[in-house]
Formats: sequence, structure tokens, C-alpha cells
Amino acid sequence: MKPLRNLLSMAILLSVLVPAAAVASTSYSGGKLHGTAVQISCTTGSETGTPPTTDPETTSQGLALYGMSGFTVYAEAASAFTAGGFLAAYLWLAPSSKWVRAPDLDLYVDSALAEQGWAGFQVVSSTGGIVYLPSGVGVAVDIHIIATKAR
Repeated sequence: MKPLRNLLSMAILLSVLVPAAAVASTSYSGGKLHGTAVQISCTTGSETGTPPTTDPETTSQGLALYGMSGFTVYAEAASAFTAGGFLAAYLWLAPSSKWVRAPDLDLYVDSALAEQGWAGFQVVSSTGGIVYLPSGVGVAVDIHIIATKAR
């Protein structure tokens, strides 16, 4: 019985001394109408965001591009980004009902900044959706996508 007691004591000690692994979490909020713009925010409490799972037209996961003519992306963090980090782009593929990576639309962060913006994106085909998630930015980050409605 003594070896089992020693084993249990060691397990309890390890559970106190070894911190639990950080759990990545991403929360989405959005659909806020600001005049002619729609704002979708992705706030992550970890370095790497979790991709959305549902249609942006029916939820606040990502920005639905239906009826939009363009968008701007902003990223805000409490401290400077890590060199080499980027915002990974995902597009909603409506015919397949899934999000797919779009590396051609990735945005690279400047390691000297804690806030950064990218403007002038044109929506050529106003269908589907877009979302950006942090990858290797080194800090928790809020990502805002502000879209302009088509006239």
C-alpha cells in the first residue's frame, strides 16, 4: 500500500507544480452597424486564434461580404507584436459551407507596433465572408474588420 500512497503523493505534487496548458480561445462579436460600415471583432486570449465554423451571414463569426464594396482591417494589442507574426486570412466558401485558408490575403504585423491597420481592400465578388486570425503575433490581439456597404 505504501508504493501506491507514494505514487499518489507524487501525482498530487506534480499537479500543483506543473501549470496547466493554456487553452486557446477565440470569441467573435459583431454585426454592429455604424452608418455604412459593419464591424466584426475577433478577440483572442491567446497567440493563435481558432478558425470560425459557421456561415458569417447567419452568425457573427467573420464578416459576411454580401452587399459590401470594401473593407479595412485593424489589429490592437496591449504590447508590441512579435516579429514574423501575421494575421491569417480565411474565406467562407459558401458552396461548400466551410472556411478555407487564403494565404494571399494574409497581413504581416510590424514588430514595433501594438496597433496596426490595413486599408483599401476591394470586394470584387460580394459573396462569402472573410475573417483574420492571429498567428505568431506573440500577444493577445483584437482584430476589427470594418466593411463599407455597396451603394
